[in-house]
Amino acid sequence: MKKLKFSTLFLSSLLIIGAVSCTETIDGDMPNQNDPTTTASSFEETAIPEGFTFKTSQELTLHADFEGIDEQVLYEYRYVLPSGDVRQVGKMISNAQSNMNHPVRLPIHVKNIQVIARTTTGSYLETTGITGNNVYVTFNSSSPTFTDVTSNQRSSGVSSTDTDSDGVIDSNDDYPNDPNKAFDSYYPAYDVKASYAFEDLYPRKGDYDFNDVVIDYNYHFIKNAAGHVVELIIDCNGVQVEAGLVHGAAIETPYPASYITSVTGYYTTNTVVELDSKGIETGNDTNKAVVLLFDNMNDRLETTSGDITMTDDIVVTVVLNTPADPGVHWNFNPFIFRTNDRSREVHLAGQDYTAHFDTDLLNRNDADNGFETEDNHPWALDIPEVFEPPLEGRDITNVYHNFQAFAESGGATNTDWYLDIEGYRNQNKIAESVDLE
Repeated sequence: MKKLKFSTLFLSSLLIIGAVSCTETIDGDMPNQNDPTTTASSFEETAIPEGFTFKTSQELTLHADFEGIDEQVLYEYRYVLPSGDVRQVGKMISNAQSNMNHPVRLPIHVKNIQVIARTTTGSYLETTGITGNNVYVTFNSSSPTFTDVTSNQRSSGVSSTDTDSDGVIDSNDDYPNDPNKAFDSYYPAYDVKASYAFEDLYPRKGDYDFNDVVIDYNYHFIKNAAGHVVELIIDCNGVQVEAGLVHGAAIETPYPASYITSVTGYYTTNTVVELDSKGIETGNDTNKAVVLLFDNMNDRLETTSGDITMTDDIVVTVVLNTPADPGVHWNFNPFIFRTNDRSREVHLAGQDYTAHFDTDLLNRNDADNGFETEDNHPWALDIPEVFEPPLEGRDITNVYHNFQAFAESGGATNTDWYLDIEGYRNQNKIAESVDLE
């Protein structure tokens, strides 16, 4: 994964204000930290439809078929950004009659999906629009050929060898020597990260800059020949802007604890979170295993530039002993917690808390029996791109120009508000990213 750091120009005197903004003030008063120079409305004044959870992904079933061919076809699926960049998401094999039905998760702004069919006679490309939860693509002999060469490119006369005897020939198999693994898929895409962005003062509102804790992440799913998940790799790093509190982060997975053989790669001080012999947090719902990412973000901070600090990469691997239905493999519940108090969790809107959460917080201060305010404002966002956080105290609606319309419409419009497109952002109030190298 490309690792980013951020550089900002910002008045040094605001460092003190930034530290105060991330200091707990339950039942106390919070200063107004919205940008005093703007006339734009704030996020707090934005009317949010009841029940809107700020979801930025879409779950689909991809149906593919190749007319006139009765053979095993490898279907690869991907999407194209407005810039023209192509992002590979995953692949799946068909049955012997070239038919495939497979669940797919894509960012909400994606309106078209590209599918490549790799057959014994060549490779073909079709593009189809997304108009509902079911996407159908049909290939035939007139379909446009696809000529780029990849590791899985097939040609006439290719060997039908299946070294690991998993039912997937070697030229289609990402793991030709492992009978338990066959295909890779990703969210948001191969070699691309998304971001979870948090306000950390729950149950009190923050300043809505969503920069207290940002977790950049990529989910890499390894699937077997049937398309079921056998391993999950979470590649993540933490980002923060002048945060005064210390946090950990974890993910409640859709996998029962009994499905998991091991969890490795997390960072723990062994003082905050109790883990069992597999690496799963103890004391939670056994049908939804909680996987730790890190329990002390400050311990892993290594890159500082201006107002922003970042951790190194943390790569957590979850090995399953029972293959999991691919239809549930995106039902993740990420959250942060206080390093000095595991019971102080912050989740995405519409998500539930774990067994370790202090339920007395649910209706205190600004919380309205969950992780939304009475006016449906969240404490966290899931963004299917690497989020460049606003400067400290800069309200997100004054930085990302289309976010307010997205929120007010309940996600019906401006679904690409987070993309790096000219005119979409106030660059003077946002950190600019540059390569570390």
